[in-house]
Amino acid sequence: EQQIGMKADAAGILGKLTYWFIFLIFLVPAVDSLGLTTVSNLLGQVIGYLPNVFVAILVLFLGTLAATFVADLVRGATASARIGNPNIFANIARFAILGFVALIALEQLQIASSLLNILFTAIVGSTALAFGLAFGLGGQDAARKYLNRAESSVSTAASQEQIQQSTGPMQGLPQTASGRSGLRPQTSYNQPLTER
Repeated sequence: EQQIGMKADAAGILGKLTYWFIFLIFLVPAVDSLGLTTVSNLLGQVIGYLPNVFVAILVLFLGTLAATFVADLVRGATASARIGNPNIFANIARFAILGFVALIALEQLQIASSLLNILFTAIVGSTALAFGLAFGLGGQDAARKYLNRAESSVSTAASQEQIQQSTGPMQGLPQTASGRSGLRPQTSYNQPLTER
């Protein structure tokens, strides 16, 4: 429903801009015929600037859809991986994309390019810091579980090796009912024969 509302709002704004764009195009010859050169030049500048407004609105519309889509993907991925709070990661991704989209739209509108460069650098740095903190704080439990699992597996393997070394090579020999080894002592055949 929210995406449908955004589509309707964007379509309405683009429709109004198209109406005024066509109106101004036909207004310029009428003003020229009246000899109002200053007004005609001003209208020409407005007509030349309106395509930038079209592109900026289109960028904002598509960027909002992309931000919502990526936020849903991030929320699902973090929820399945059980890393931190999925809503925090989704909001970070959404606002990061919306920030980039807003900068692109303002650049298209030719508003304070130098200021936009500073804002762009600040947004990139803050986004990287936010992701680092979120992954660092959210991934502590997962990293701790992984290390505990690895430590337990190593200790289990070491204990099994110690057991094998303590039992020695007699471990695999069959046992008799008395608990002794099933091997018989070898008889010596080198004893001298007795006389009859």
